[in-house]
Amino acid sequence: MRFHGGLCGATIALLLLAPSLARAGDGLHPRTPALFENPPCMTIVNRSVDPVLHFEYTIPYEDLKPVYNPDDPATWHEVDDGRTHQFFAFCRDHDPQNPLPNWITWADVDKAVAKDLIDPMNIPDSDVFETNADWKDCWFRITADDDRRLITFAEAAKGVDWDTTGLPVGGHVVEGYTWEPWINIWSFRTGVVKVVDSDDLAASPPALALEDNQDYTYAGEALPMSGCYSAVDGATITAYWSFTDIDKLEWVPFLTDEPVDGDLFEVVFDPPIETTGETVMIRVDITDPMDRQATTYANFTVTVIEGGGSDSDSCGESSFISNPDCETTGAGSSGGGSSGGGGSSGGSAGTSAASGSSSGAASTGGGASATTGGEDDAGSCACRSGSGGAPGLALLALLALRGRRRRVD
Repeated sequence: MRFHGGLCGATIALLLLAPSLARAGDGLHPRTPALFENPPCMTIVNRSVDPVLHFEYTIPYEDLKPVYNPDDPATWHEVDDGRTHQFFAFCRDHDPQNPLPNWITWADVDKAVAKDLIDPMNIPDSDVFETNADWKDCWFRITADDDRRLITFAEAAKGVDWDTTGLPVGGHVVEGYTWEPWINIWSFRTGVVKVVDSDDLAASPPALALEDNQDYTYAGEALPMSGCYSAVDGATITAYWSFTDIDKLEWVPFLTDEPVDGDLFEVVFDPPIETTGETVMIRVDITDPMDRQATTYANFTVTVIEGGGSDSDSCGESSFISNPDCETTGAGSSGGGSSGGGGSSGGSAGTSAASGSSSGAASTGGGASATTGGEDDAGSCACRSGSGGAPGLALLALLALRGRRRRVD
């Protein structure tokens, strides 16, 4: 099962410390993500044919509010329309260290204040979409604030009909929002939806998306990443890496002005020596001959592990990921490190042309993001964490213990 609404290190730490914490309301109740099962990498909505796109989502379990009990603080502190889902589109992607705001409107903040969940003085303008300057004119409701959906299997089974009328032409990223303050979370939907008004590519700017990527690699071992795009002939891509540490954020190109052909592309990240033992982000820009540009980011950050990969001894003590090919030589001994095992899975890049529905073309696996924020943290934390198996979980646990910083507004 793939969860697209991941937990970032700060939230995991909060849950681990749950027995020693006393918070108002359901602050420790797990938030329920919206799950997007393998959407196409590229979906094109031609509004000259039909402006409505239907897309599906699922939930891992039903999550309804408990019946109000005046003697139970956990029920008193829940907002009236809490434990619900809402869906949004954005005119651009965002990197894992720049999380989406935690709140939609100040009216939502007021609801949480009325339930004594937060102090409004701790909520900056940047953490509310309504007053966030960076996202002005770039965020769009797919479903309305007063039409948030109950988290039930019946509601999820309806899917979502998204009327793209009025949206700017170009690529859009879709995310699900779980409204349950004070911690509201975002669930990332892999791929990009390109809205056009004709089949003429010259009439619309480029759009692109990366598929799921492996969330780790070894020093000296290249990591390929594939994706999809829609652009006029002559477009080129440039790929960058950056440390995730807020004090080291700088986009360094590792592929420059590479021509692309068809509708798929691949970039190969060869980790520089200075990334060993660090976690990095990957960004890809596409630019067309008319100098129109679009940007996407790898769904998962990449940890560059010191030690063995495919070209060296992967059973040494320097690696903490087990390799099934390593032989146990005695009691208490074990192999470590694998160059090939996936911390996340992904399918082949695919595209779909939509006239009111998204097709089941070859598609990517899903990414994940979660954004949390609250009274004790005026900003937010975010991470596009992998599904994966033990490697991804081991890395996540290690990073949480190392206390990696997430960007705060």
